[in-house]
Amino acid sequence: MTDDEPLDSGDVDALLELERSRGYQLVCDRILQQLDCHRGRLEAELLPAPTQYERGYIAALRMVLTVPKILKGEIKT
Repeated sequence: MTDDEPLDSGDVDALLELERSRGYQLVCDRILQQLDCHRGRLEAELLPAPTQYERGYIAALRMVLTVPKILKGEIKT
């Protein structure tokens, strides 16, 4: 698939299959563990100021978890 190839309902099916896969669940579980770890560090104030790096790390992990939803929305429009 290339960047200029339009997405279609087959791609939605592929994303749904991905989300149901064991491997994808393992990846999501690890990402959620990392989110909890880094959020905990911020909440416990164990970090020196400024904390932009940790906030950026958390934001990036959250964004990664939304990629399938973003792609499905783009395909449907």
